[in-house]
This record gives sequence, C-alpha cells and structure tokens, in this order.
Amino acid sequence: MNNLLNRHPADRLADVRAELKRLEEEEAKLRGYLLEHSEDRAGQEHVAIVGSQSRRRVDLSAGCATH
Repeated sequence: MNNLLNRHPADRLADVRAELKRLEEEEAKLRGYLLEHSEDRAGQEHVAIVGSQSRRRVDLSAGCATH
C-alpha cells in the first residue's frame, strides 16, 4: 500500500485508468448475467432492479452563433 503512495502521479493515473477499465468490464459481465437471469437478482445485501430511462437533451450551443 505504501508503494502506491510513492508512485508518480502519471503512473498512478495509468493505474487508476486500468482499474476503471477492469471494473467497467466486470460491471458489463455482471449486468449481462442479471439481465439474462431474472430469477437470480436478489443477493444477500442488494437486489438488482431492471429499469429503462430515456433522456432528451437540448444543444444550447446549436442556436448560438458567435461572430
């Protein structure tokens, strides 16, 4: 743990980005499993709930022309 604190910020940033990528891949696998197995969404501490969401966004810069 102490070695991590002594690493250069650029090296730590690379470590963090690699860990984020690994976690995102794990999240995708777990989410896929839960979507395919609706009968197995209740864990010991949490329950996965499937929902959908839509969003509409307005591009504020599209209407503003600066000269």
